[in-house]
Parts: sequence; structure tokens; C-alpha cells
Amino acid sequence: MTSLNLFHQLPLTVLDDSRKPSTADSALSRSQTLLELVNNDPNHVFLHFWPLENTVILGMIDRQLPSFENAKKYLENQGYQVAIRNIGGLAVVSDSGVLNFSLCLPIGQNDDSSFRIADGYLIMVDLIKETLKSSGKVIDVEEISQSYCPGKYDLSIDGKKFAGIAQRRKKNAVLISIYLSVSGDQEERCRLLSHFYREGKSQESRIAFPNINSQCMANLSDLLETPLTVDQLIEMIKVALSQNCFQIK
Repeated sequence: MTSLNLFHQLPLTVLDDSRKPSTADSALSRSQTLLELVNNDPNHVFLHFWPLENTVILGMIDRQLPSFENAKKYLENQGYQVAIRNIGGLAVVSDSGVLNFSLCLPIGQNDDSSFRIADGYLIMVDLIKETLKSSGKVIDVEEISQSYCPGKYDLSIDGKKFAGIAQRRKKNAVLISIYLSVSGDQEERCRLLSHFYREGKSQESRIAFPNINSQCMANLSDLLETPLTVDQLIEMIKVALSQNCFQIK
């Protein structure tokens, strides 16, 4: 397994958009740029924080909903901008209580087999566990099937999902992205995407779109039983990296 600590000798550049939330399209475009930068210069690691206001980021599979355009229009009528990402997963919600961030790393240039797909996910899992270590909470890594955007590397506490991970690999670089529900109305996020799939007639599709149950998702602040903001979590992530010998620029 490839560990995040293998990269700590490389300079880590932080790109923080939390002070000026961008659009989903510009954030996703920046992700593509980071992949190109690391491909051209593998001696760098990038950490990109990109919170978004009232946005639903769809996966490519969501476009296969029988009534996709109606479903997309529903989201727009609810006041959400809609974007489609070119990495894995299904629809997720972003708002002022959700933190999105990405880690862009160089990977084996001469031996592609040295970096497995699972390694990308596990690197992000390790970073989140290290960040939240002081809470004393056990973070489980398993699919929460009735969450939105369910996946093998869902992060949960006491059976309630608070984060999901996706990744994209290009040549000799990998971009690992995560969303974390920190605070706000998680039930409303679930309701929004439940209606999205209903409007898209997901039940008529051969694809198994999620049947979302709000009871299996929660905010990190509720699970940790302490008030927590997106800005505070950003600082906690930076501290965790610094404590693991990363030199943050």
C-alpha cells in the first residue's frame, strides 16, 4: 500500500478558495490544471480547498436518468447550480456547510503497478482519520448503500455517513477528491437529491440509482458532538499534515 507519508518530502502547495467560493465549473477546471501541473513536474503535491455555494455536482452516470433534463431543471428551480464532474460517483450536494477538497499527487512514472486504485482512496482515508484522531471516534470505511453517492470508501461514524471520496488518474498524477458534510441541514440535502432522482424517473432505469435514506447520513459536527465549521476543519487538516512532516507553502 502507498502511504501519504511517502510524499512528505515534496513541497505541498495549498490552494484555498474558502474565502472566495468559486463556481463548480471553475473548481473542476482547476482540478484538471493540477493534474497537468503534477504530470509536468512530479516534485510537487497540491492541496486544493474548494467550498461551493448551493451546488449539486453530478456524476456522469446521473446523465443516464430516463428524465435527466427534468431532474436537472428541478435542481435549478430549487436555486442550485448544476455541474457534471468527470471523476467517479453520483450526485452530491455542496453548500456553506460542506467542505470539498482535493489532493493531487505524483505517482510511479516507471512502474504503474506500484500505485493501485485503492491506494488513492486509502491515502485520503488516512488523512481524515489523522485529522479527526483527537475526537476519539471510530471512523468506519464501508459503503453506506442508502446514502447519496454511495461507494466502497464512504466514511461514517456509528453507521452515519459524513464523507465520500472519488479520484481521477491521468498519466503520472492522481487527484483524490472528498466532500465532508460539516454542518447545516443534512436532511434537506438528502431530500433534495431524493426528489432529483424521483424527477429523473430513476425507478424506470436499469441502473441502480440510490434510494436515499436521510437517517444514514449526518454532519460531522453532530457526530463529533461539538460545533465545527468548514474553516475550522480546513485548519485541522493543515495541522494534521504539518504534524506528519509536510512543509506547507
